[in-house]
Amino acid sequence: MLTAVLQLHISALHCSNGEHVGTVYVSTAVLHISALHCSNDEHVGTVYCSNGEHVGTVYCSNGEHVGTVYCSNGEHVGTVYVSTAVLHISALHCSNDEHVGTVYVSTAVMVNMWVQCTAVMMNMWVQSTAVMVNMWVQSTAVMMNMWVQCTCLLQ
Repeated sequence: MLTAVLQLHISALHCSNGEHVGTVYVSTAVLHISALHCSNDEHVGTVYCSNGEHVGTVYCSNGEHVGTVYCSNGEHVGTVYVSTAVLHISALHCSNDEHVGTVYVSTAVMVNMWVQCTAVMMNMWVQSTAVMVNMWVQSTAVMMNMWVQCTCLLQ
């Protein structure tokens, strides 16, 4: 049985009226979105591929689908949706097609996250009891800081 560690770091999450949303790091995919905003075409963030390649800058418009991001090698990074109070990053993949997970942010609250470590499935839900090593939430209404380190046992 193998052990894999997926580190997801989300800090200073805000997503209303163009407030700062935060920075998202997924260590295995090296997906980096910084300085997120979600109001009237404001700057949403910057996306990097797993090899550190800069994909580009994403902008939102009234919650419309801003597009699917691909690396130059065809690697699927993810699909980004931004509305007034919702940041949706779905179907994230690493360079080896490993499914990273889905992140939902709604009114500065992490409402749902699903992590699948590899194609060999090991599912967990952060909002419920899971294989959590470390999790700290300063507030239930406004998530100011959250560090999740999931240890997944691969069969």
